Amino acid sequence: MNKDYIFMQQKERIHLIPNAYIIAQSYCKNMQDSLGLSFGITLVEYLNGVMYWYASEAGVKKVAKQALVLVKKDKIFLNKIIKKYNQKMLPLAKLASGIYKTNLNKKTNQELWQMFDKYLKLYKQAYPWSEPIVLGLEESLGSYLKEYLSKKINNSEELTTTYSILSAPREKSFAKQEEDDLLNIALKIKNKKNINLEKVIKIHAQKYSWLPYDYGLDLWNEKYFSIVLDHILKQGDMESRLLSSKRYFNQLPKQQTELEKKYKIDKVHKDLFNNLRLATYLQDYKKGKFTLVHYYIVGLLEEIAKRLNIQRELMQYYLPKELEKALLNNLFVKDDELKNRSINSLFVFNQNSIKIFLGAEASKILMEHKKIVINKKSLLLGVTASAGCYIGKVRIIREASEIKNIKKGEVLITTMTSPEYVPALRLAGAVVTDQGGIMCHAAILSREIGVPCIVGTGLATKLFQTGDVVEVNADQNFVRIKK
Repeated sequence: MNKDYIFMQQKERIHLIPNAYIIAQSYCKNMQDSLGLSFGITLVEYLNGVMYWYASEAGVKKVAKQALVLVKKDKIFLNKIIKKYNQKMLPLAKLASGIYKTNLNKKTNQELWQMFDKYLKLYKQAYPWSEPIVLGLEESLGSYLKEYLSKKINNSEELTTTYSILSAPREKSFAKQEEDDLLNIALKIKNKKNINLEKVIKIHAQKYSWLPYDYGLDLWNEKYFSIVLDHILKQGDMESRLLSSKRYFNQLPKQQTELEKKYKIDKVHKDLFNNLRLATYLQDYKKGKFTLVHYYIVGLLEEIAKRLNIQRELMQYYLPKELEKALLNNLFVKDDELKNRSINSLFVFNQNSIKIFLGAEASKILMEHKKIVINKKSLLLGVTASAGCYIGKVRIIREASEIKNIKKGEVLITTMTSPEYVPALRLAGAVVTDQGGIMCHAAILSREIGVPCIVGTGLATKLFQTGDVVEVNADQNFVRIKK
């Protein structure tokens, strides 16, 4: 391995199995199925239960270049990818739904392992047709199209706004769909429509309780939705919010068409912008599908942990082969070993092997291959995900458990967002993240809500503190302390 490994992402509560294991294997090997290349050897670090993953910068650049070549060759590239993803996802979703409905305590250890093994195999087949495509195109296609526009637009703010509109997906995110559905319930109550509120809330919870779950963080129950509904009713602005949402999605295709005409964007680049929008849509679409699947199999994980007489979170630091031996042959990994894996470890994923390093040795190996990035700029630059300018007080949120601390109008600064951050995003006056690009969760939802958003700053959570007053200028891609 070269000393060019760059930090790609961090996640709370994404334990080794099933998710990190499958995703890392995809990045080092299985994404060859969809893109013809992989990132190569992938590093997964765990520090106090938080996962960090790293990839070779050279490998990332090769994949980005390859993805751009593929999308330039085929104007319906993303349509084909989404179709393939749906084909691969169908049997996984069916299996997970079936597991969710199964009385697992009556199953033998052999049957539990067979379910889990099949889940792993189907997940491995589906995943390469989702996020790896987005990671491949996020920077390469986005940068290419922004450069293309810059030759037509001299004004930087106009360029940023135009690019933001042209790259925005035309489909609602699943978080936005949930919000609009709840607003419609509130509107019916306001208009004194005869509805069974208890039943309506129950149906809404059944449909959306999994939304913030991601890799195992949280669930929304009927009580949560009742509280949010009560808040909406007190505000009384459901009509204007629904109208704003409808207007945004109705006008977006028209805005995009008008901008294409205004700047004389040729057919080739119209198709490329369409692929960019579809890639962004795929990022949110796959998040919804996978989150539901993760939610469906939590019972299986709980039952396996119960059979091994161990906490589920600790059980999820087994490797699959180790788990099979534990379930079928009573060959267990010691609890201390599993705890050490969760507290300080490094998993090195190669095409045909996985090596585990613990403690000081894990830190040493990572540092031997990690690229050191130094940024001494007082002006923090990023990628505009949703245009606009805003000045407000900072609220640093490093974990989803902290989202309750944000106050309306504060500037949300975090490493990256996922569905459980939705309540915080709806209160924020602007959003800034360390990680992500124009296709990330924060970018998608910020555009829908209409708040300025800058992603991929790298250092925002380190440079700013809660209480700082900052200017978020998403028209010119920067964040700075407002003196």
